[in-house]
Amino acid sequence: MELNWSRCVIYQQDPSEPLKCPLQSRDPSDKTGVYASFLNNVEQFRVVDAVPVELLFGNNETVENYVSHSAAWHKSCHLKFSSSKLAKAKKRTHKHDT
Repeated sequence: MELNWSRCVIYQQDPSEPLKCPLQSRDPSDKTGVYASFLNNVEQFRVVDAVPVELLFGNNETVENYVSHSAAWHKSCHLKFSSSKLAKAKKRTHKHDT
């Protein structure tokens, strides 16, 4: 399925929550790094089979593609893929393995 880049790249729905694009952030830090971190976390969630929501994109998404489309998301959707949530998912998975 092709993403609708005018919607949340995670949820692909259009709820009332505003979209946030890292490229439009006022923070002067490396804005593309936010995309890299997100995509890395998505990959790690997939490895531990703990993706928190159904994603409509595959493993072939790149930072460059997100930048070229000014990919945006809802804050609440993006938080589901935070590093702290990933650490908890890995911990849960590790407990099930032992």
